[in-house]
Amino acid sequence: MKNVTKQIIASATALGLLATTTPTLSFAAENTTPIKPSTQSINSQNTNLKILKDDATEKIVESSDQNLISTSTYNKNTKMLNITTKNLTDNTTSTQTINLNNTGIIQKNKNRLASWDIKVLDHGESLDGKWQYTYYNKNVWLIKIPQQNAKNPVENSNNKADLNGFRNSVNALITSEVAFLGKVAGEAALGALALLETPTPWTTLAGAAAAIGIAAWALPDFYKVFQETKNCNYYFHRV
Repeated sequence: MKNVTKQIIASATALGLLATTTPTLSFAAENTTPIKPSTQSINSQNTNLKILKDDATEKIVESSDQNLISTSTYNKNTKMLNITTKNLTDNTTSTQTINLNNTGIIQKNKNRLASWDIKVLDHGESLDGKWQYTYYNKNVWLIKIPQQNAKNPVENSNNKADLNGFRNSVNALITSEVAFLGKVAGEAALGALALLETPTPWTTLAGAAAAIGIAAWALPDFYKVFQETKNCNYYFHRV
């Protein structure tokens, strides 16, 4: 666990050295002049980020640590992100394609939550609605996370701590998401939140975030969101 944490921090730091410092983010590049590939290394953590290509239509970022090498290719026109990750430990390769055209749902949910008329004892959900809990009377809960069947437990002495841990994590996730979107404008920020739906190592996620345009100064807030989704998933699986 300690080694994973070190890799996460190092990956975030390395990505920060590479990203643009422009305060308003967007998927489309304003400058059509290709950016020369660049590499920054954090030697103490053996972590590297490399921009392989960045022009008007495409950005490719390679991120790596001692366990994996991930290449994220983002098409700025189609808003499709392709990620290829090679696990150096077992020499396996995985791929995934993420469509970032529908990230507007996050803003819609944000507006809806602001005016929600709660009709149960307690309710909370992330801005995209993927992580959520509802607490009814008679100690009945409904909890959800992405890519898993919802759970509908009745609170008892055995699960009370984990249910409340999940509730607290969802509320912390909402706070982190709002803080992140309050500082980072544009589709890149919504796209970054959409990436969190699939559990992904931070090194891979960092490269993908860089590919879609997340800037260095936004990484600490994005990392907080990432950590809170992990906490939510942890408590969900304990219930």
